[in-house]
Amino acid sequence: MNRNDITCQDLKKANTGLAIQENMLDVSKAAFYPTVGAFAEASTADDTFLGDAIDHRAYTIGARASWNIFHGGADNAQLEKSQVEKLKTKTQLELARQGIALQVEKIRTEITSFDEEISFLEQELTLADEIYKNYEGRYREKLSSMSDVIIKQSEQIQKILQLQMTKNKKNERIFALEKLANGENK
Repeated sequence: MNRNDITCQDLKKANTGLAIQENMLDVSKAAFYPTVGAFAEASTADDTFLGDAIDHRAYTIGARASWNIFHGGADNAQLEKSQVEKLKTKTQLELARQGIALQVEKIRTEITSFDEEISFLEQELTLADEIYKNYEGRYREKLSSMSDVIIKQSEQIQKILQLQMTKNKKNERIFALEKLANGENK
């Protein structure tokens, strides 16, 4: 995978970002609600030192509500900004999901391509084996030289090497697909 590939870790980050943006949207909405407060107070007063303060007790209780209706334009702008950020994060999350789906399809296509290439190389190896055996038999009958046999053997070995390299590439892509499915980083 290259540097631009999206991982499951990126998807988790995008999900976390979306949750944060939803909370920020709730905070922005809170500016439109009134603020309500309550208070209570108890006090005593006496004009003598260490006198009887029980006779001069006072209690105060109250509630207060405030609502800043003149700040609505700024609050509305902040709310719209939070909604835009949430939408942006939601879009990034969807793009991350699509990116992972595209990576999976790309890897599956590569694996299928390697399967076809392996099949083709196996057929070529079978042909190279037959040609080598033919030249080896001709050498025994003194119809071809040793250098011809060595050339055909090297072609056979080259096909074996190509086949193994292609199988290794296929296995690498299978491992990449498994890592992507398990949510592991590169």
